[in-house]
Amino acid sequence: MKKKLIALMLTCVMTVMPMSAFANITMEKTGEAVDAKLSETSYTYDEDSHIPEVYFSYYGLSLIEKTHYTIYGVYSDANCTTKVKKPKEVGTYYLKCYAVSGSGFVGSETLPYQITGVSAKKLKITLKTTSYDYDGKAKEPSVTVKYANGTSVDKDDYTVTYSNNKNAGTAKVTIAGTGNITGSVTKTFKIKKVASSTSVKNESKTYSYSKTSARSFKIGASNTSGGKITYSITKYPSGGKKYIKVSSKGVVTLKKKAPKGTYKIKVTSKATTNYKKSSATVVVTVK
Repeated sequence: MKKKLIALMLTCVMTVMPMSAFANITMEKTGEAVDAKLSETSYTYDEDSHIPEVYFSYYGLSLIEKTHYTIYGVYSDANCTTKVKKPKEVGTYYLKCYAVSGSGFVGSETLPYQITGVSAKKLKITLKTTSYDYDGKAKEPSVTVKYANGTSVDKDDYTVTYSNNKNAGTAKVTIAGTGNITGSVTKTFKIKKVASSTSVKNESKTYSYSKTSARSFKIGASNTSGGKITYSITKYPSGGKKYIKVSSKGVVTLKKKAPKGTYKIKVTSKATTNYKKSSATVVVTVK
């Protein structure tokens, strides 16, 4: 049977069509359908513009562009009112075609396709600095965001948020996509504890042996970390353990008849969130 010319009766649609779908096309006399097809219905954003090829055919016979139909343009809305010369931003686009007058076809067709955002997880994200020493100030290392091909991502396409970035520990940087980037990625960096110091007003005391008198003094400890200060006796002469004691407030008491020799008291400042522990030693000598 000899193929006859067909009429192109195409209407604007609101939903994305599959790769190949029957357009609303009929033969001029018999109403037989014509197939409409886009080369691609979905692209991933890559900063380039994208316009797919469009194909019309009838029983395997391809219609010829500019002979049977012409591509009128690409639009950003289903009503085809806003024309886009270079469609590259994320969104749905509509490719509109018209039948060429006198070709045996009539009407128009609007075929939609999409440009989808790039997942933030597919980006190359690096922090300029990944380790800091604590200094009481919030840390915000600069962030470099690039596509897989090494091209920099426009700063309008993502936001950067810092959290837990003042005290020692693991800080976070969240890169969240906007516009052409979707999803988010979290990177981490370290803020390290720093050394602290413990000082005492009375580092050493020397006493003469006494059978009748007890002696006492206050160590007067302080530190730069704000950590709790504790005291412990770490050295004493033979038999001298029961003759010396230190209170939780740092008051040292040397009882009468304390054996001659050297006594040592360790003063320890416990580690805090931002500081390492530190210590100092007090020496008491009985002659």
